[in-house]
Amino acid sequence: MFDAHTVIAGRFEIIHQEGVGGMGSVYRAVDLTCGATVAVKVLRSRRAEDYARNDREAMILAALSHPGVVGYVSHGETSSGERYLVMEWLDGVSLAAWMARGKHTVPEILSVMLSLAESLAVVHRAGVVHRDVTPSNVILRAGALDRATLMDFGLAHGFDEAPIGHTLGRPMGTPGYMAPEQVRGEPCIDARADVFSLGCVLHECITGGRPFRAVHHVATMARSLLETPPRLRSVAPHTPDALDALAVSMLSMSPNDRPEDGTEVAVALSDIVRGLRPRARAPRGVSPDAPAVAFAGAGTPETPAGTETWFRAADTRGATLAALGRYDALRGLITRIASQPAAPTARVVQLRVLCRLGIALTSEGSPEALDGLMTALEGLAAGHGPTDMELSGLLHRLYAARALQAGDPVTCVAGLKAAVAAQVQAGLLDDSGDTRCALGAVLTAYGFHGRAEASLRAGIGIATARRLPSLAAVARLHLANTLGCVHRYDESVEAGLASLAALEEIRIGLSESVDRPLISGVVRVHLATSMLGRGDAVMAERYASDGRALLANYPLLQGTAMAALSRALLARGKIDAASAIAEAAVTRSAAVLDGAPAAALQNAWAETCMARGDTETAIAIVRSTLDWLYGSAAKMRPSAWRSGYLLRVPENARTIEIARRLDCAELEVRRSVAAPAA
Repeated sequence: MFDAHTVIAGRFEIIHQEGVGGMGSVYRAVDLTCGATVAVKVLRSRRAEDYARNDREAMILAALSHPGVVGYVSHGETSSGERYLVMEWLDGVSLAAWMARGKHTVPEILSVMLSLAESLAVVHRAGVVHRDVTPSNVILRAGALDRATLMDFGLAHGFDEAPIGHTLGRPMGTPGYMAPEQVRGEPCIDARADVFSLGCVLHECITGGRPFRAVHHVATMARSLLETPPRLRSVAPHTPDALDALAVSMLSMSPNDRPEDGTEVAVALSDIVRGLRPRARAPRGVSPDAPAVAFAGAGTPETPAGTETWFRAADTRGATLAALGRYDALRGLITRIASQPAAPTARVVQLRVLCRLGIALTSEGSPEALDGLMTALEGLAAGHGPTDMELSGLLHRLYAARALQAGDPVTCVAGLKAAVAAQVQAGLLDDSGDTRCALGAVLTAYGFHGRAEASLRAGIGIATARRLPSLAAVARLHLANTLGCVHRYDESVEAGLASLAALEEIRIGLSESVDRPLISGVVRVHLATSMLGRGDAVMAERYASDGRALLANYPLLQGTAMAALSRALLARGKIDAASAIAEAAVTRSAAVLDGAPAAALQNAWAETCMARGDTETAIAIVRSTLDWLYGSAAKMRPSAWRSGYLLRVPENARTIEIARRLDCAELEVRRSVAAPAA
């Protein structure tokens, strides 16, 4: 046992012991390099098998960087020979404790289960099976139902591996949640075993009891091998039919009859959630009370392919695939929709769906895929004039997105303005509010802050009037960034906190959906920047650290969080820690970062080099950043965009200011190269 203030590995200072288990102890500690609270698990066992299991858990966690999986920090051996594993500290409530509070509504349970399935999907896509999915091994971060986080990967292993210490016929897992193949002690199991465990958790959430219960754990395992659990509707009649059917498939005795992995379960749950949500505005020709239709690619007798209903079901599935980041599957779905012969009355619906999914596809950054889609759209849209304002608005949004990908902000802004006009004419105020937010974000990125603020405040006005918290959260996020760019830090902080408050208003029963970790992470990065502007480096570090954790699955955006964290640490005089974070982030992210996120990180690294007196390295970094900056600016027309981009975008202005402080000759060279194009 370690006493308070004991320092492990010269880095982790123990605060107190949190718990004791069969394998060892868990301590709450402080990471002295950055001040973050961490959990330190120390093994009591000295067996080689347990050492190997600890090391494998560390390697798996290090490879899984996602808010739905407890974050890896470090691992090693103490000076007295104990193995330890350090993870992020999770503030929240266990799923077991949440379930013990009493009955919960179906929408609440669906929110938890969808979040948990998405977390498992990340694990399974990495080729890992958790093997011990139970309510006790799930934490709801900050008590939020849509922030389920998996922990305890002690039994986890690859799909093609056996668990460490496994012997044939020896079950490894928690009785009552193990799949039949686990109970039989089969050596190699896959994601479908976790799906079974997830089905057990779903059953317990809905009914209040485990599907397999007995006095002794041996009897519990026997029941899971021999009995079929009762259907959810037989115990809880309020259960939706689709959820009842999904639970039956998840708890199938044969792995071949279950969903393949967490992703398939997440898609099914998302479809169920969408079916439960009331629509803000029903599509033309469809009753607001019309049931959701599960998408079948080839169509069914009830839903023939090429009909309006089929295209709307495809739209729902595409939105789900985009939310899960399954862009390969989304591209395939778009191709199928575009090639599907449409009934004359369904052609416009087909075009609208293709536009919406094309806009979603821009998040992946694949110009080739969009080029192919636009060619297909031009052919399909032949004969459809500009009378359909909803379709016109979507087409303008899609063309604007493609223009931005191609580095043409002028055409992008023109397209977004045309989209707003078309949406207002069509009476689609909700859509126009979303487009105004996109317009404000683009204008901010190129230094037109006054126009950006006007567009964003118009979007906030629509969100307030229409009671759309997801739109309000996104609009206020962008407003926080815009205000911070012009040094209105108090207003920026106010807008950022309002965005977080709007996120808390979003519930599963609303007609809206939003990537909460993504929005919450970006808001915290903006808050960190504004806190630095106000001179509060302590709060800046806290917000940047939180943003870094929330954006773990978004490497482009995490780069900006790392830059903010480095600057906060530098402001607090932690030069070595700031330099280590910036340099490590630049090195690790070189393959995925470009443009503004890369410039932000390189600027932070250059500043830490200057603080250490390493002027030579700082100049080399700034030269590289200037090369990108002036190269991008030289392509812009008209010159007003170029000057705004160089002088009014804070990160670009920071690059130029750092170059001036270093008296970097490259600055004048780059200026002379860009000047003739002005």
